[in-house]
Amino acid sequence: MKKLLIILFVFCGYHSVFAQYLPDIEKLYPSFEKLTKEGKLQELAELLRNENRDFHAPYIYFEEAKIWGGLGEPKKAAEALLLAIKNGMTDPKIIETEELSGLPAAKDWPKIQKELKKLKKKLSNPDNFEVSTREATDFLAALKKAKADTANAHQYFTEMILNGSAAMKEYYIIRYGSIDNLVNTTIRFYPKYYDYLLERLQPQSLASVREQTMKNMLRFHEYYPEAVFPKGYLMVGRLNSGGTLTNLGVYIGLDMYARSDEMPEEELNNWHKSVIGTSENLPGILTHELMHFQQNYKDTLDHNAVLSKVIGEGVCDFLVGLSVDFKDFKPINHDYFMDNEAKILGWLKEDLYKTDLGRWMYNGNNAKEYPADLGYTVGYFICKSYFENATDKKKAVKDLLTTDNFRSILEGSRYAYLLK
Repeated sequence: MKKLLIILFVFCGYHSVFAQYLPDIEKLYPSFEKLTKEGKLQELAELLRNENRDFHAPYIYFEEAKIWGGLGEPKKAAEALLLAIKNGMTDPKIIETEELSGLPAAKDWPKIQKELKKLKKKLSNPDNFEVSTREATDFLAALKKAKADTANAHQYFTEMILNGSAAMKEYYIIRYGSIDNLVNTTIRFYPKYYDYLLERLQPQSLASVREQTMKNMLRFHEYYPEAVFPKGYLMVGRLNSGGTLTNLGVYIGLDMYARSDEMPEEELNNWHKSVIGTSENLPGILTHELMHFQQNYKDTLDHNAVLSKVIGEGVCDFLVGLSVDFKDFKPINHDYFMDNEAKILGWLKEDLYKTDLGRWMYNGNNAKEYPADLGYTVGYFICKSYFENATDKKKAVKDLLTTDNFRSILEGSRYAYLLK
């Protein structure tokens, strides 16, 4: 009888996991685009709520809130926004979107204000900062089971997502997309690399990442007292992202920082081979992404314009350098920039207001005549020059993070001649 009870308990626990509905994001996305294009926004909001019925992902609740807000339904928008906050969303700036401008008309507005005030206070406290390794540990445990029992790999990854933290669920939405993607990446397309990661990654030994990042952030705080301290999450991804920022926090893909002499490369493409870094880079990468969390721009310039992107990324690299007092810090492509400054700045002058980023960033597979991601390097030197020219250093840092005029940053640097 005792053995039977144990079997029944295990079965019920297993069944309870799969009684929950896990949305397939890659199948949901075409419906999202179709309904948006057709203007069927109420139907879209209801679809998102239904898809999120068991998943309770803050990201999906927030998208739903924006849709209701855009439809002039402040009550429903407030309800969805409160669910986003309840389930883990931590950014107090979430109501600064145009779609949510009608929220003060909602009955729950005082409650929302109270929650946002609590979030703001929490984020401003350095003690709130932590680097979570739970998500990476959960992934590696699921991966180990999936590798040993490939016939049931989908089951192990599904359990990992449904039983995971709010961060794991959000990462599923923004980077995994579906269980099929996880199985294909780890077992079909890159089996040797993920075998290597099982041996290589030890998330519990990465305490030094938090310590060094915290030192960086505290030094940055001296220059920018308004700094916020969201949580950082160490993830194992699909070889598609080194760092990602959301309204929940900052995600770092450990799979993109696992380079060693033993790393198998035969399955990797040229982009992977060029961008996969070492674990020593993790504090700097995490600090860079945390700087994105500080940014709040209102420039009317197209956010995809080269000038916008160059400063938006360059300032984060510059502030990483500032936070370590520039000791042992060199921006990416530093030497190439120093040797080819006139040529690179000539390209920049041509492209300032264009939205084609082919020369500047996200071009690891395309850049042949010059290194990838030159935009980060150029932006770094522009922001560093602006800071050095400024009398009030704290104001300069604030300008770099909150300007409403990207041209003014270029004008305040030694590269102002590019605007003529």
